[in-house]
Amino acid sequence: MPKPQFTLRTILTAITVTVAVLALAVTGSLLLLTEYLSRSSTQLAASVESVRAAEETQIALLMHERAPDRASAQTDEDEMLGNLSDMRREATSAQAASLVEQAEALVRLYIDTARSNRHAPELAERHRNAYRVLDEISDLNVSQARQARDTAARWDRWLHAASILTTALVLGLAGWLVWWMHSQAFQPVFALAHAMERFGRGERDARAAETGPAELRDMVVRFNQMATQLSAQREAQIAFLGGVAHDLRNPLSALSTSVQLIRPGEPLPPEPRIRRTLELVRRQLAKLERMINDFMDMTKIDSGTLELHTAPHDLRKLVREVVQLFEATAPEQRIELSLPQEALEASCDSLRVEQIVSNLMSNAIKYSPSASKVEIELFRDVNEAVIAVRDYGVGISPEDQQHLFEPFRRAGLGQEAIPGAGLGLYVVRRLVDAHCGRIEVESVPGHGARFSVRLPLADVAA
Repeated sequence: MPKPQFTLRTILTAITVTVAVLALAVTGSLLLLTEYLSRSSTQLAASVESVRAAEETQIALLMHERAPDRASAQTDEDEMLGNLSDMRREATSAQAASLVEQAEALVRLYIDTARSNRHAPELAERHRNAYRVLDEISDLNVSQARQARDTAARWDRWLHAASILTTALVLGLAGWLVWWMHSQAFQPVFALAHAMERFGRGERDARAAETGPAELRDMVVRFNQMATQLSAQREAQIAFLGGVAHDLRNPLSALSTSVQLIRPGEPLPPEPRIRRTLELVRRQLAKLERMINDFMDMTKIDSGTLELHTAPHDLRKLVREVVQLFEATAPEQRIELSLPQEALEASCDSLRVEQIVSNLMSNAIKYSPSASKVEIELFRDVNEAVIAVRDYGVGISPEDQQHLFEPFRRAGLGQEAIPGAGLGLYVVRRLVDAHCGRIEVESVPGHGARFSVRLPLADVAA
């Protein structure tokens, strides 16, 4: 009978299920323990508070008996009734609540008797009864606190034992997994790695044996297929280069042949023939130009070269649209916009300028307190349009200003509290440079910052 072959998926699924069961068991135990500990802690806190309130009530009861005047007695009465109210709220059992109600009734009875006649014969008895019930409340809460402590200790011991058992299971599972991976999975992987190394050294016929678990066999099959495809691609590349060389050779040969028709020191051919030759030259040059342009376009696409689609735009409209967006998305900030009466046109990529303003506005809002003011102003300064964004937030130190426009650099005052990767100002700087502009920053730590973007006006750029 053939021995069943387990797959990596089966093994990993079994391991995942086992780990998940263990994790669920541990999580459930932790949640249950947390619940019991929370209850125990709550009961302990309530018991301690009730004991404290009972003792303070007893002290106030004793002080009330010896109060020199009515004002002092009133203070003691308020303290006793307040403590009893606290004990009623903190009662953790029906027995405790019943004792508190009994104590409150006895204390009120004692207070009423003392108010009517401080020398009444039954006053001392009522005083003792109230004091006794308060003692019973303290004893009950001490007993409940001990029970809560013992319960927490039992759960702690149980968790310790469960942790040891879980650790032993995890270690056993890890040991078995290491053994299985070494004996069943690594060997095919090593063979595959060796085949890949040979293929990388240039042995295009290097292939790996299709053995091992199903997933590893799939990997080997895919590697062999990839190697075959790469070999085919290499052959196709060689054929492509040969085709390019052939395509280049044809127009060059035609050009060379055409030039040879006009020999130095000999009469020129007839005009019709010269015209036919020049037409041939023109067609071959156009073909070469098309080929070169195709190669250049391909290079630009691969390199991701930034392209700006510039046209004259009124910067007032661009800035206003960005501000309207932030007014809708950040209503908690007070954004003040100042625009000139006349149009300020710049030859720019409108989307990129909106990106510049948006990044500056976003930084101003992020580094400003809530409900603070953010000012954005557009004005003309000689031959430049200036977009200035000012905030009244944390500001930027002189040291940070030196590295402000470097990638992945952020101001020190906001590194912990403000999320972000630190690319915004770097992107702004590159976009401003692409528009032949410049960006300036003015800031004092603790008093905000002002960023000014200067772009050449359309009439000046023209």
